[in-house]
Amino acid sequence: MSQRDRLLRLLGLLYAAPGRAEGWNAFLLALNNDLHGSGASLIIHGFGRRHATVPMAAGMAPEALADYARHWGACDPWQHSPLTRGLGPGSVTPGEALVREAELLETAFYRDFGRHFDVGRCLAGTVEVGPDGASVFSVNRPQCQRPFDGADQALVRVLIPHLQRAIQLNRRLADAEALASTALAAIEGLSHGVLLVSGTGAVRHANATARAILAARDGLYSDNGELRTLRHDDTARLRMAISTAASVVAGAGTSASGTMRLGRTGGRQPLVVLVCPLTSGPRVGLGESAPVGLFTTDPERGSDLHEHDLVTEYYLTQAEARLAIQLAMGHDLESAARRLGVAPATVKSNLKSVFEKTGCRRQSELVRVLLATPPVTRGRL
Repeated sequence: MSQRDRLLRLLGLLYAAPGRAEGWNAFLLALNNDLHGSGASLIIHGFGRRHATVPMAAGMAPEALADYARHWGACDPWQHSPLTRGLGPGSVTPGEALVREAELLETAFYRDFGRHFDVGRCLAGTVEVGPDGASVFSVNRPQCQRPFDGADQALVRVLIPHLQRAIQLNRRLADAEALASTALAAIEGLSHGVLLVSGTGAVRHANATARAILAARDGLYSDNGELRTLRHDDTARLRMAISTAASVVAGAGTSASGTMRLGRTGGRQPLVVLVCPLTSGPRVGLGESAPVGLFTTDPERGSDLHEHDLVTEYYLTQAEARLAIQLAMGHDLESAARRLGVAPATVKSNLKSVFEKTGCRRQSELVRVLLATPPVTRGRL
């Protein structure tokens, strides 16, 4: 295999690695094999307390990794060479340039650790350097093998910028996964049904309330992951609303969120479903995501919104808070006026004030804000 083909294969493995432990293992194994090493690893060295962690490695015995992290990393002669502090990000250095071979062989690190685990030579590529430490990709060889040469160094030197980007991507993916996990946990606790769906209506996530609504198969349900209603025309309208919201996410539409009523059996009040885009702006690449949110409300369950909480959070009057709750339950202005026993003109005046205080411009936007308010802000935890 030519040098170019080796590099292209390594780059392909590297950019498939972020977010996947098995992906990093595949890349490190390939790099280790190409350099005829005894092990490859990413090591994070702390300067002050002289400690080391090994978040990813391949080709090394588990007991070697455990011993290194527990003890030998703190006295690694290559990492703690005075010359190491002067290495900047992107540098590629063979161990012999940091510690003379004769000196290495006299260290306890080599006699009691390196000799047993074939860690007698190293080629280190510095990925990141901070005030408190550095992260280094290291490939090792046993002392009986030849030192790493210029061709080995050249290969790693080309890889280092890509390693830096891949690690940054891995970090961002980890942060995004943690944020997504936290967000889904918050959604799970909402008393309103929340569904995250693709632009074609495929269900990607449903919280506990939504799962109960779907399981009842009365008004809204799912067949093979696709949302359906009891009436064919309601299903068509729902899919159109989802598609329209998805076009906003894709940057190809400007329509506002929409509220629908889905008929149920036995004379029960219709389910109220608010369909809205979760983000806006152009999306890059192919494949489905979960850009559309469905907030479902069962008017017969009442509302867990409380006047006091809306008064406190949005500075509404009691009359305005009562109106907001009626709208969140799916009632229109005419129905809300009847239920509250006030004139339609009063309801319209109160709605204008609610819009001003909540920063909303449309009823659907107001309902979305009210339904998406986390329980912690309602004083119920």
